[in-house]
Amino acid sequence: MFDAKKVLRMAVGIPRVLVLGACLASSLFAQAQQGQMDNKDNKQAPGGNQPVTAGTAVDSTSKSANLAPSWDQTGTNQGEVAAGYEIKQSAEFGGRLSDFTGNAGVWDTFVNLGSGPRLLEYTLELHSPDHTGLLFDDLTFTNFGYGGDPNDLSRVTAQKGKLYDFSGSFRRDQNIFDYDLLANPLNPAASNPDVPILNTPHEFLLTRRMSDANLRLFPLGQVRFRFGWSRVVNEGTTFSTFHQGTEALLRQPTLNTSDSYTAGVSLRFIPCTTINYD
Repeated sequence: MFDAKKVLRMAVGIPRVLVLGACLASSLFAQAQQGQMDNKDNKQAPGGNQPVTAGTAVDSTSKSANLAPSWDQTGTNQGEVAAGYEIKQSAEFGGRLSDFTGNAGVWDTFVNLGSGPRLLEYTLELHSPDHTGLLFDDLTFTNFGYGGDPNDLSRVTAQKGKLYDFSGSFRRDQNIFDYDLLANPLNPAASNPDVPILNTPHEFLLTRRMSDANLRLFPLGQVRFRFGWSRVVNEGTTFSTFHQGTEALLRQPTLNTSDSYTAGVSLRFIPCTTINYD
């Protein structure tokens, strides 16, 4: 026999069970979190396994994080105060020793990393705490890759309160394709006749230089102006074949420059407030 009162009591009891289960789960989760915090506190005790912090040199035998930092980054650098600016800078120099056996063209095509000194990183930060800088209040200048790597970059940003903000960058990429087995029917040496060619007839050597500059005037004003300039320079040589009669080899020097300019004005309108009089 269908008992409506019994079904109603069961329906009313289900939410109570769900609420009780949620409270129990939250209690267990809080206890687990407290246990993790206690474990972390215990690890800080002498003889514990201390975690390694980023930017800290670690001895592979003692696993100690109490050693002096290997370099002073701008994030932890206290900096110096001069001419009304807080100045922070960091530099990292290094080098590379490369050695390989085999085809130099293949190495340049797929790796292209030679030996020599390198500027791994340089960062300069200037900040005016009271915003009284003459030309700018904040300036950041970063670089990496100079000294022989196929890719290097420089970037600068500056801003002066409500007057302007500026950003600029320079990038250089070197692309090499010198796989000498491409379009060379006289390789390998088992061919007859054997005329080894050390460079591919479709050699490609290109250096691309890219520059960008963007300026905004009155970035917080009602009327804002934006100006931009971008330049891409492709310079190098291409080596190709001419398929007519004998396979003639053509070396073509390449140099082309493209510039683009942008300018704009933006207006910011304040919505009007309507007042109703009764």
